[in-house]
Amino acid sequence: TDDKVYAKIDQTARITAKRVNAEFWSVSSLTGHQVQEFFKRIACVSYQMLVKQQLNSSNTSTEKLTAKTQLAVSLNSNNYITKQQSKENCCST
Repeated sequence: TDDKVYAKIDQTARITAKRVNAEFWSVSSLTGHQVQEFFKRIACVSYQMLVKQQLNSSNTSTEKLTAKTQLAVSLNSNNYITKQQSKENCCST
């Protein structure tokens, strides 16, 4: 049945994720179950990785980040972070 097939796929995916030291997320595009949370997690992990990479690079600036500073993340093949001065009221609600 479908439940048995799903259970087998789920079990295999969990074992594989554990083997490669990865997080396992069971999501459904059909129902939307955990899809938004999954993409938020991807964004957070990617951002954290890029910030750590930038802070550990030899080009690290000693300038302080302020409330008006934004970090722009580029997810291209170079994976870099740049500082930009925010525009007035750009993020106000």
